[in-house]
Amino acid sequence: MPVAKTLAYDHEAYRTPYPFFGQTTVGANGVSPKFAAFTAMQVRAVCMTPNVASTAAGSQPLMFVKSGTATTTTTLTVLTSGSVAPLTNVLATAVSLAQGDQCWVTHGTDATAVLSLGIEAYVVPGAALACP
Repeated sequence: MPVAKTLAYDHEAYRTPYPFFGQTTVGANGVSPKFAAFTAMQVRAVCMTPNVASTAAGSQPLMFVKSGTATTTTTLTVLTSGSVAPLTNVLATAVSLAQGDQCWVTHGTDATAVLSLGIEAYVVPGAALACP
């Protein structure tokens, strides 16, 4: 049975990205599934690819993090009308998640856009992991 362990700071578990994948729903401010951090983590990048191109110039995707009752927002790269080119957002400052925090993305106010997305997160060294 797995037990929670803290591993050496340079263990592979802390240096390997943990991806969360999803797709935004169609409609203005379409939202991705919400992901919950299974331990202390940092989000370092968000990659978005339009499945259905934006028809409105300047639709602003946002990443939300809910920690307890507080919600914070990170602004991502603006969508280009008619484009299906991938957009990679390497965050200048990693977004910290505590165990149980929720993270999700909206594609902005465009009513037709649908985005596939990948959120790249890393476990914070020293965070407890379930180990066999």
